[in-house]
Amino acid sequence: MDSFLTNYLGVSVMVLGGLIALIGVLLLINHSGGAKVIGGIVLAALGLAGVGVGYTLDQHVEVTYTVKEVTEVSARDTNQVYRVTLKPESGAETWIYVNDSQLYTFPKGEEVTLTKSQVKMYKEQDANAAAE
Repeated sequence: MDSFLTNYLGVSVMVLGGLIALIGVLLLINHSGGAKVIGGIVLAALGLAGVGVGYTLDQHVEVTYTVKEVTEVSARDTNQVYRVTLKPESGAETWIYVNDSQLYTFPKGEEVTLTKSQVKMYKEQDANAAAE
């Protein structure tokens, strides 16, 4: 599949779903007939479903990052936690937290490919949770 299409398909579906949901809500507000109310409810539901599908598609987009820096955050007897700074091909740097068993997959200076959902999972894993 084309890279442009892959990268923007999820966002496009989310935006289109939002617009359809907005049209549905406008039909509900301007309820001058039973058909418009039912149509508004159906459009709003379909639009919100589209937003959900678009978000799911967007979270599975793969992004290639360069590992810029690996910093030890805490030293523990059983497990050490590291903050890994990642730089995508375009965009701002971000960082994730990993423990000893995950560190070998992020060699400094190398490129790694992660889905957006994986990056989100690593980001939500704070320094204390990563050490457990």
